[in-house]
Amino acid sequence: MNMRTTPLVMMLVMLLAIVADVSAANDDKLSITLTKRSITVSGLSPGSTAVFFGVGQVAIPHAYMNRVQRWAVTVEDTGHKGTATLDLGEDIPAASVWAVVDLRNAHYATISGPGIRARELALDNPLRKGKSLSVDRFAFDHGYLDLLYVHPGLGCWTWSAIGGSTPDNGGPNNSTVVSLADGKPVGQSGSKPDAFVPGGILVAVDFVRIEIAVVHVDQQLIGSAR
Repeated sequence: MNMRTTPLVMMLVMLLAIVADVSAANDDKLSITLTKRSITVSGLSPGSTAVFFGVGQVAIPHAYMNRVQRWAVTVEDTGHKGTATLDLGEDIPAASVWAVVDLRNAHYATISGPGIRARELALDNPLRKGKSLSVDRFAFDHGYLDLLYVHPGLGCWTWSAIGGSTPDNGGPNNSTVVSLADGKPVGQSGSKPDAFVPGGILVAVDFVRIEIAVVHVDQQLIGSAR
């Protein structure tokens, strides 16, 4: 009797393990909803701060071309309900991409503007060592970069760069490299660390192609920096 039921028990155990893995994989996902002029995030740690990071292309009237518009704003969950809303005061650009990150635990979500479906990129080994051999550089294999770095307990910072625009900001194959020291603080951020440390999250956007990549900073990623 026991021999006949063992395979069934094993299958149930495996099924439960798969369900648990799927649930864990979704633990760091927030939920984002768009209206005509605002973005609302839910699933925050109650009382936390949401970091809204967006890049979009906006038409210039009578000019037959677009301009790049950027947002990097912190909004507190003052109601302790796990939600926060950013009111842009203007229409959300159709060609835009957004990331919202919980400043307390680096949980995040991304969403495209109403007119596109932004391509999500996978980055392989994007961290680099600087002149002091500290891991304090980020390399993006695109010629255009907007970058957000959020580290719980430390703060958040942004960069906007074009590959090759300065001697230190360029590389082969039209890549873009930025230094941690050059990041601009968002909201009430503390002092930047001298090097990337485990626990943070990086959101990179190609502001011409409207493509996005999310990178978790862990010890393995830091150890593989070139």
